[in-house]
Amino acid sequence: MLIAFCFMVILRLVFTVNGENDVDPFYHVRIAMEGWSVYTAQTFPTMTLSTWSECFADKELLFHILLSGVQNAVLALGLPDFPFHVPNLFFLFLILLAFACAGIRYRVRGLWVLIPFLFCLCGVFTFRAMMLRPHLLSIALMLLSCAVYPSIRTLRDAWIAVLLGIVFVWGYSNPHFLLFSAGAFSVAYFLKDRKRGILLLGSTLVGLLFGFLLHPQNPNTFINWKIQCIDVPLMLFTGKQESFLADELMYSGFHIMKTSFLFCLPLIILFLGNIGLSISLFFRRRRVFFQPEILAVMMLGFMTMIGFCGALRFIEYAMPFNLLLFGVLFSRVVRIPKEKRRVGALLSVLALSLCAFGVWMHHYEGMEYFTRRPATHLAKWFASFGDSVPRGLVLGNLNWSDFPQLYYAMPQMRYLCGLDPTFGYVYKTEITTKLQAFCKQKIP
Repeated sequence: MLIAFCFMVILRLVFTVNGENDVDPFYHVRIAMEGWSVYTAQTFPTMTLSTWSECFADKELLFHILLSGVQNAVLALGLPDFPFHVPNLFFLFLILLAFACAGIRYRVRGLWVLIPFLFCLCGVFTFRAMMLRPHLLSIALMLLSCAVYPSIRTLRDAWIAVLLGIVFVWGYSNPHFLLFSAGAFSVAYFLKDRKRGILLLGSTLVGLLFGFLLHPQNPNTFINWKIQCIDVPLMLFTGKQESFLADELMYSGFHIMKTSFLFCLPLIILFLGNIGLSISLFFRRRRVFFQPEILAVMMLGFMTMIGFCGALRFIEYAMPFNLLLFGVLFSRVVRIPKEKRRVGALLSVLALSLCAFGVWMHHYEGMEYFTRRPATHLAKWFASFGDSVPRGLVLGNLNWSDFPQLYYAMPQMRYLCGLDPTFGYVYKTEITTKLQAFCKQKIP
């Protein structure tokens, strides 16, 4: 764990000197610092061309609560508030901790060797791990689900899945992602014990429903979830309004593997290794192969890798689940004699070094992305006018992706659009469509 954590510390200290590699963290940090009265309000008037101005629900409430505590601690200690080193490392530590819990639960041998590969194997995953966004909490919770779901055997244990569902709704904007994990374990257990499989899936669904109902911004939570998680995918699959979808939804893993093949090669090798180990386990230890927990982790590893081939965002789950699957399968298929363990350790160190070098080069080639900074220069310019610039003045930012940096520097202002433009499209379709066309120079 220490090696992986130190590697991420070094990456952040070296590559984020000039800025973050994404704009969204500025929004998350600012709204977290604004406090409970802002991120639990029923409206978010800061964005005028959005449904949020009339119907707001913080999609990542728990994430912002945790982020608020960490960032306040940073300020209390007199540390720089930017770049966001400490908050990002805090959530990366949660991922490492959850991975370790899952590895211990499945009795993965040599777990101390496997954990460093979590951030040192694939540059694409590590690059996204350096983004201070709620998907970090989601990854940790998904890994934690692999550790706790096997504990649910009777109705008395159902509270575990219910609680996990509530936490997931409060922590991430796509709570239905938890159904990937719950579904895999439910199917695996259903094959052996139908009641247990139904109990696990049912209790998870109850937890998700309770999460929505107990959310302080209910029923806005349902409305915004419907817009983001139903309307956006429909736009994606029907080809309608593609301009409103972020690049991470438009790019597929195949595209990334074509343009950055060498940086994705370790993940590809890992996946092929998992296929080989799965086949070997099936023929050599069939009873172990059909253990529900093993089947569930296999389903998660293979499903998320297939998902990554279709959408870049799935790398967030494909990488940790396939690494966990490798540890689970390797521990049950391969037996290393004591006299050869030293050689195995040396080979592991060599592989880790090569992978870490690949991750480093991936970030070095993407240095132009580490330039996202808050719009403090504009804030100083507006401040020079004194009281002549009133609070709540609407700034007509034409590009929705400019909002996070502007909002971080000037939370007292209001803005035309920001974050997910789908909320603007649903709110005022014609205006938002024309604005996007103008930004893309499709209309004069």
